[in-house]
Amino acid sequence: MPSPDKNALAGRRRGAGKAPVGSLDAAADSLPSTAAPAAADRLAQVRAALQADRFRLVYQPIASVSGQPSSFYEVFVRMIAEDGHDILPHEFMDVVEAGALTERLDQWVLSHAVRVLETQRGRRGQPTLFVKLCPGSIGNSLLRWLHDTVTAAQLQPAQLVLQLRQQCVLARPAEAQRFLEGARALGCGVALEHFGAADERELQLLQSLRPDFVRLAQRITEDISTNRQHQQLAETIAAHCRPLGIKTIAGQVQDALHLSALWRCGIEYIQGYFMQEPVDVFAGDEILPPDQA
Repeated sequence: MPSPDKNALAGRRRGAGKAPVGSLDAAADSLPSTAAPAAADRLAQVRAALQADRFRLVYQPIASVSGQPSSFYEVFVRMIAEDGHDILPHEFMDVVEAGALTERLDQWVLSHAVRVLETQRGRRGQPTLFVKLCPGSIGNSLLRWLHDTVTAAQLQPAQLVLQLRQQCVLARPAEAQRFLEGARALGCGVALEHFGAADERELQLLQSLRPDFVRLAQRITEDISTNRQHQQLAETIAAHCRPLGIKTIAGQVQDALHLSALWRCGIEYIQGYFMQEPVDVFAGDEILPPDQA
């Protein structure tokens, strides 16, 4: 494997140093909000935001470790408070799931991701967007809605990669299998995130599900430069993925030491604040340039 192309990656670091170490988005499932209002008040706030369309999307690049060109972006959602400030996912996703609003929110995210892809039609470097799905959204109704939405927009479904949490897949294997098969039939990519490979059962998921991408769990990557056990775990995951044609992604890349360690482990794609913070790269003067070819 070639060494990481630091020159190719340097241009992606525009947001480096602008946020604390680590990704708040990646911790959306685990960080409680101690200052949050009561759950009922927060649920009402989410419902009002959905009614008023007070959400927005930001995007973080996913770069090839070897410097190969790619236009991969992970999508993150922000709820906009009435005073205009952003509310991060870890402050509202728990009540979204408890209030049975997951499919409604996922439809909002996917519909706006589709709109972004429409604006990029005919431009260089057609983007592929990675969209997290809540466990409560897994079902045929979302796939039927997505089929209609993508067809109406005349998009290539492969420009959307649907991400499921490994925990959800292990807890509901038959349902997850049907959903992933349906996503593939639609033409979308599929990814497993928070992948930890703690035992053989988890590694067998790779053989049975054959996702297009696997995203390593944060606990593995956050100290990958110094933790030999986590390095070995990353090497094991990469070794299992490679012959199956599954691409590996590591997030929370904090510095060049993390990058080098992941390259040695055989990980193929990275993202994190070392590269760029999540921003709306498709808005205003940051829109991708038209293809002049």
